[in-house]
Amino acid sequence: LFGLGVINRTRSIGAYHLGLNSSTAEGLPISTLSSRDNGVTWIQSSPNALWMRGRLAGFGDDSGGAWAPVPIRNLTSNLLIYGYIAATRGLTLTEEYLLNGSATLEMRYL
Repeated sequence: LFGLGVINRTRSIGAYHLGLNSSTAEGLPISTLSSRDNGVTWIQSSPNALWMRGRLAGFGDDSGGAWAPVPIRNLTSNLLIYGYIAATRGLTLTEEYLLNGSATLEMRYL
């Protein structure tokens, strides 16, 4: 969960999650994977699954008997952004506010 900024330095505007889907490697469909233990084990992610902070995302298959990333030269994937605005009863909405959120995507070569 990543923040979308604050109003009056105290009230959260909202938050967002990231997701990956419709991935292809070398022009062929490939499964999106997730690891909770820094890449020791992997599971197949469901379509439109949320990419949780602190987890690794990868792309691969289970051809070796267990889900694992595979070498890829050309990858294409949709990056999904699921935004949520906080309940308006807790926000002062008398003027316009800019959404201010950022996330860093880090590439690891396994």
